[in-house]
Amino acid sequence: MVEVVLLWIQLWFQVAEVPQCEALATSTFTKGCKDEKTFDVNGIIAQSRSPEIRSITLHTKRGDCVSNEQCEISRWDRSFFRDMDERWPMAKKRCEPTGIFNCHGLTFASRRTSVSDSNEVKKILAHDGYEVVDESDVLPGDVILYAGAKGDIEHSGIVIEGPSGNFNIPKVVSKWGKFRELIHMANQCPYNYLAATYCRIKR
Repeated sequence: MVEVVLLWIQLWFQVAEVPQCEALATSTFTKGCKDEKTFDVNGIIAQSRSPEIRSITLHTKRGDCVSNEQCEISRWDRSFFRDMDERWPMAKKRCEPTGIFNCHGLTFASRRTSVSDSNEVKKILAHDGYEVVDESDVLPGDVILYAGAKGDIEHSGIVIEGPSGNFNIPKVVSKWGKFRELIHMANQCPYNYLAATYCRIKR
Protein backbone atom coordinates (compact mmCIF):
# COMPACT_ATOMS: atom_id res chain seq x y z
CA MET A 1 0.00 0.00 0.00
CA VAL A 2 2.81 2.40 0.88
CA GLU A 3 4.51 1.67 -2.44
CA VAL A 4 1.30 2.52 -4.35
CA VAL A 5 0.93 5.84 -2.52
CA LEU A 6 4.57 6.74 -3.20
CA LEU A 7 4.12 5.88 -6.90
CA TRP A 8 1.09 8.19 -7.17
CA ILE A 9 3.00 11.02 -5.46
CA GLN A 10 5.87 10.55 -7.90
CA LEU A 11 3.54 10.59 -10.90
CA TRP A 12 1.80 13.72 -9.58
CA PHE A 13 5.03 15.69 -9.33
CA GLN A 14 6.21 14.52 -12.75
CA VAL A 15 2.99 15.81 -14.34
CA ALA A 16 3.12 19.06 -12.35
CA GLU A 17 6.68 19.78 -13.47
CA VAL A 18 5.92 19.58 -17.21
CA PRO A 19 5.98 23.09 -18.72
CA GLN A 20 2.59 24.41 -19.79
CA CYS A 21 3.34 24.60 -23.52
CA GLU A 22 4.83 21.10 -23.55
CA ALA A 23 1.77 19.69 -21.81
CA LEU A 24 -0.54 21.48 -24.24
CA ALA A 25 1.43 20.23 -27.21
CA THR A 26 1.00 16.59 -26.19
CA SER A 27 -2.66 16.81 -25.18
CA THR A 28 -5.20 14.58 -26.88
CA PHE A 29 -8.95 14.96 -26.80
CA THR A 30 -10.98 11.96 -25.67
CA LYS A 31 -14.26 12.34 -27.53
CA GLY A 32 -17.34 10.92 -25.89
CA CYS A 33 -15.96 11.00 -22.35
CA LYS A 34 -18.35 13.12 -20.28
CA ASP A 35 -16.24 13.73 -17.22
CA GLU A 36 -12.58 13.51 -18.17
CA LYS A 37 -9.96 14.12 -20.83
CA THR A 38 -6.57 12.48 -20.92
CA PHE A 39 -3.09 13.88 -21.46
CA ASP A 40 -0.14 11.75 -22.44
CA VAL A 41 2.75 13.68 -20.87
CA ASN A 42 6.14 12.00 -21.15
CA GLY A 43 4.46 8.61 -21.08
CA ILE A 44 2.31 9.47 -18.05
CA ILE A 45 -1.46 9.42 -18.43
CA ALA A 46 -3.10 12.28 -16.54
CA GLN A 47 -6.77 13.20 -16.46
CA SER A 48 -8.78 16.38 -16.01
CA ARG A 49 -12.46 17.16 -15.56
CA SER A 50 -12.96 19.10 -18.80
CA PRO A 51 -13.20 16.65 -21.71
CA GLU A 52 -14.81 19.17 -24.02
CA ILE A 53 -11.77 21.46 -23.95
CA ARG A 54 -8.34 20.96 -25.47
CA SER A 55 -5.44 23.24 -26.37
CA ILE A 56 -2.73 23.55 -28.98
CA THR A 57 0.76 25.00 -28.84
CA LEU A 58 0.46 28.70 -29.63
CA HIS A 59 3.15 31.36 -29.27
CA THR A 60 3.60 35.07 -29.81
CA LYS A 61 6.25 36.28 -32.24
CA ARG A 62 8.65 36.53 -29.27
CA GLY A 63 8.07 32.88 -28.44
CA ASP A 64 5.89 33.26 -25.33
CA CYS A 65 3.12 30.73 -24.84
CA VAL A 66 -0.46 31.92 -25.45
CA SER A 67 -3.25 30.33 -23.41
CA ASN A 68 -5.96 28.90 -25.68
CA GLU A 69 -8.69 26.29 -25.87
CA GLN A 70 -10.76 24.34 -28.37
CA CYS A 71 -14.29 23.60 -27.19
CA GLU A 72 -17.43 21.81 -28.23
CA ILE A 73 -20.78 23.58 -28.54
CA SER A 74 -23.13 22.73 -25.70
CA ARG A 75 -26.92 22.79 -25.71
CA TRP A 76 -26.70 25.88 -23.52
CA ASP A 77 -24.57 27.58 -26.19
CA ARG A 78 -27.00 26.63 -28.94
CA SER A 79 -29.90 28.13 -27.03
CA PHE A 80 -28.37 31.55 -27.73
CA PHE A 81 -27.95 30.87 -31.46
CA ARG A 82 -31.63 30.61 -32.30
CA ASP A 83 -32.39 34.26 -32.82
CA MET A 84 -28.94 35.50 -33.93
CA ASP A 85 -29.66 35.17 -37.64
CA GLU A 86 -32.91 37.07 -37.20
CA ARG A 87 -31.29 39.84 -35.16
CA TRP A 88 -28.48 40.41 -37.67
CA PRO A 89 -29.94 39.70 -41.13
CA MET A 90 -27.39 41.88 -42.95
CA ALA A 91 -24.43 39.77 -41.80
CA LYS A 92 -23.28 37.24 -44.41
CA LYS A 93 -22.66 33.71 -43.14
CA ARG A 94 -19.20 32.37 -43.83
CA CYS A 95 -19.19 29.17 -41.74
CA GLU A 96 -21.41 27.23 -39.40
CA PRO A 97 -21.11 27.57 -35.60
CA THR A 98 -18.05 25.92 -34.08
CA GLY A 99 -16.34 25.94 -30.71
CA ILE A 100 -12.90 25.27 -32.16
CA PHE A 101 -12.08 28.95 -32.65
CA ASN A 102 -13.50 32.29 -31.54
CA CYS A 103 -12.99 35.84 -32.79
CA HIS A 104 -9.45 36.17 -31.44
CA GLY A 105 -8.62 32.70 -32.75
CA LEU A 106 -9.69 33.84 -36.21
CA THR A 107 -7.79 37.12 -35.97
CA PHE A 108 -4.57 35.92 -34.36
CA ALA A 109 -4.46 32.10 -34.62
CA SER A 110 -5.58 31.26 -38.18
CA ARG A 111 -8.89 29.74 -37.05
CA ARG A 112 -7.10 26.92 -35.21
CA THR A 113 -8.17 27.61 -31.61
CA SER A 114 -9.84 30.09 -29.27
CA VAL A 115 -8.09 32.80 -27.29
CA SER A 116 -10.49 34.00 -24.59
CA ASP A 117 -8.37 35.93 -22.10
CA SER A 118 -8.13 39.65 -22.91
CA ASN A 119 -4.67 39.77 -21.33
CA GLU A 120 -3.49 37.09 -23.76
CA VAL A 121 -4.79 39.20 -26.66
CA LYS A 122 -2.95 42.23 -25.30
CA LYS A 123 0.19 40.11 -25.05
CA ILE A 124 -0.13 39.13 -28.71
CA LEU A 125 -0.62 42.75 -29.74
CA ALA A 126 2.48 43.86 -27.83
CA HIS A 127 4.77 40.96 -28.70
CA ASP A 128 3.80 40.78 -32.37
CA GLY A 129 4.31 44.51 -32.89
CA TYR A 130 0.81 45.76 -33.67
CA GLU A 131 0.45 49.53 -33.92
CA VAL A 132 -2.72 51.63 -33.71
CA VAL A 133 -4.04 52.88 -37.06
CA ASP A 134 -6.14 56.00 -37.48
CA GLU A 135 -9.67 55.28 -38.63
CA SER A 136 -9.13 57.36 -41.77
CA ASP A 137 -6.15 55.17 -42.77
CA VAL A 138 -7.76 51.74 -42.31
CA LEU A 139 -6.86 49.20 -45.02
CA PRO A 140 -7.93 45.62 -45.77
CA GLY A 141 -5.97 43.27 -43.55
CA ASP A 142 -6.00 45.59 -40.56
CA VAL A 143 -7.33 44.28 -37.25
CA ILE A 144 -10.36 45.80 -35.55
CA LEU A 145 -10.63 45.57 -31.75
CA TYR A 146 -13.83 46.12 -29.77
CA ALA A 147 -13.27 47.15 -26.16
CA GLY A 148 -15.59 46.51 -23.23
CA ALA A 149 -16.58 48.88 -20.44
CA LYS A 150 -13.52 47.94 -18.35
CA GLY A 151 -11.07 48.16 -21.23
CA ASP A 152 -10.98 44.43 -21.94
CA ILE A 153 -10.78 43.41 -25.59
CA GLU A 154 -14.14 41.72 -26.02
CA HIS A 155 -14.04 41.11 -29.77
CA SER A 156 -11.79 41.32 -32.79
CA GLY A 157 -11.97 40.87 -36.53
CA ILE A 158 -10.12 41.45 -39.78
CA VAL A 159 -10.92 44.31 -42.14
CA ILE A 160 -11.71 43.07 -45.66
CA GLU A 161 -12.88 46.38 -47.19
CA GLY A 162 -11.80 49.89 -46.24
CA PRO A 163 -14.22 52.55 -44.95
CA SER A 164 -17.07 53.35 -47.32
CA GLY A 165 -20.54 54.84 -47.41
CA ASN A 166 -21.81 58.00 -45.79
CA PHE A 167 -20.35 57.07 -42.40
CA ASN A 168 -17.03 55.59 -43.60
CA ILE A 169 -17.61 52.20 -42.01
CA PRO A 170 -15.27 49.34 -42.99
CA LYS A 171 -16.42 45.81 -43.72
CA VAL A 172 -14.93 43.07 -41.56
CA VAL A 173 -14.95 39.33 -41.08
CA SER A 174 -15.24 38.12 -37.50
CA LYS A 175 -16.37 35.15 -35.43
CA TRP A 176 -19.09 35.79 -32.85
CA GLY A 177 -18.04 33.56 -29.97
CA LYS A 178 -19.03 29.98 -30.78
CA PHE A 179 -21.58 31.28 -33.28
CA ARG A 180 -20.88 31.71 -36.97
CA GLU A 181 -18.04 33.42 -38.74
CA LEU A 182 -19.68 36.38 -40.46
CA ILE A 183 -18.92 39.14 -42.96
CA HIS A 184 -20.50 42.37 -41.80
CA MET A 185 -20.13 46.11 -41.56
CA ALA A 186 -18.02 46.93 -38.51
CA ASN A 187 -20.97 48.57 -36.74
CA GLN A 188 -23.44 45.76 -37.45
CA CYS A 189 -22.60 43.27 -34.72
CA PRO A 190 -23.36 42.64 -31.02
CA TYR A 191 -20.23 44.53 -29.93
CA ASN A 192 -19.67 48.22 -29.18
CA TYR A 193 -18.43 49.85 -32.39
CA LEU A 194 -18.09 53.21 -30.62
CA ALA A 195 -15.24 51.68 -28.60
CA ALA A 196 -13.52 50.11 -31.64
CA THR A 197 -9.90 50.73 -32.61
CA TYR A 198 -7.77 49.51 -35.52
CA CYS A 199 -4.22 48.21 -35.64
CA ARG A 200 -1.73 46.53 -37.95
CA ILE A 201 1.81 45.18 -38.02
CA LYS A 202 3.75 47.83 -39.89
CA ARG A 203 7.19 46.26 -39.80
